Amino acid sequence: MAVDKSPDDLPDFETLVEEARHTGTPWDMVFVTTQALPNQQIPDAAEVEQTLTELIENIRMGQIDHFLTFDHSGRLVQLN
Repeated sequence: MAVDKSPDDLPDFETLVEEARHTGTPWDMVFVTTQALPNQQIPDAAEVEQTLTELIENIRMGQIDHFLTFDHSGRLVQLN
């Protein structure tokens, strides 16, 4: 599952965990990254969807060095 959230949408990690609980999809870790915004423009829905698709593919291929990874408690996890 992938979501696009602004800092205003998720003021803290507990909010993310609570939202995830309501999806009914269990999870072990969350991968977090940011999206570069050229000229500070907010991307449109198609750009966001394309970026999320690319990020999911990166995770599937094990290319996770540019992500932060957290467990349910919000502790940073280091994957080898």
